[in-house]
Amino acid sequence: MHRHTSRRGVRAGFTLIELLTVVGIIVVLIAILLPVVASVQRKAREADTSAEINRLATAAQNYYNDYRAYPGPVADSLIVGFNSKPTPNPNITGVSVVTGSENLLLGLAGGLYATAGAPGKPPVITYDPTLVGKGPQSLNPLTPKQSVLYTDFNPNELPPKDPVSGAYSDYKTMAPASIQPTMADSVIPEFFDHFATPKPIIYVRARVGQTQIVDSANAQYYSGEMFPYWVVLGTGGAVSTFPTYEPGINKKGAGTDYSSSVNQVWYNTANDLFKHPTINDTVTPRNKDTFILISAGADGIWGTKDDIIYSN
Repeated sequence: MHRHTSRRGVRAGFTLIELLTVVGIIVVLIAILLPVVASVQRKAREADTSAEINRLATAAQNYYNDYRAYPGPVADSLIVGFNSKPTPNPNITGVSVVTGSENLLLGLAGGLYATAGAPGKPPVITYDPTLVGKGPQSLNPLTPKQSVLYTDFNPNELPPKDPVSGAYSDYKTMAPASIQPTMADSVIPEFFDHFATPKPIIYVRARVGQTQIVDSANAQYYSGEMFPYWVVLGTGGAVSTFPTYEPGINKKGAGTDYSSSVNQVWYNTANDLFKHPTINDTVTPRNKDTFILISAGADGIWGTKDDIIYSN
């Protein structure tokens, strides 16, 4: 007698149609979740960068309370781009130029020391990368003094260190090799923002008491101090006009970002960027008589409306 075992109730594996249905559902869920995750990450980076900028602003104000001036040992007249000057000599041994953003780091985190000059000559100021992060030093060799750090020193907000020298890299060394010779940037590092491709936080000091906004003989600010970080790939030099440029990207027209499938909203002129955000006149700047801090924002391009700008 043959036994017949019933296989009723025993199910075979998934059919091809069922597998394709499951895969399709997973693909749809991923397509839905990826933009959400990207948005959450972007907002987190924006929040971190805003917190960093506010912390730097507080440090700058504390510095002002001590010295009655905003941070930066290099005079405005020796900053790249001040009053349309391309590469003024900062008179610092080991450094060819200094940008406003580098000046901020020197003021808050240190990096310079002074020794006595020849008889009848001013002190010799020298940049030492190993001093960055130890606090600013007095630049009077007769009264040497090591100041405390004016901000919590966060190495994650600085560029990576050179594995050989141990010194922090700067934005110029992180740019494409083909444009490095054209960049008006020095070996001094800058404070970087928290976005996926970090960019320097731009710092521009106001000229106290001036009555116009930007780029005139009696202006509070000079947009040229931002230009060391705006370079055109292959053109042989840094730009000096608004709208902005970026490495490897063509000239931008106001209102359009040709580097992205999504159009960005641009500040049409330097005046639009530097003017007061709520007072609609032609003479009131942002942060009158103080300073401006600017992150390029999530798109990594200065001069667009997603820039994160400190306003006091």
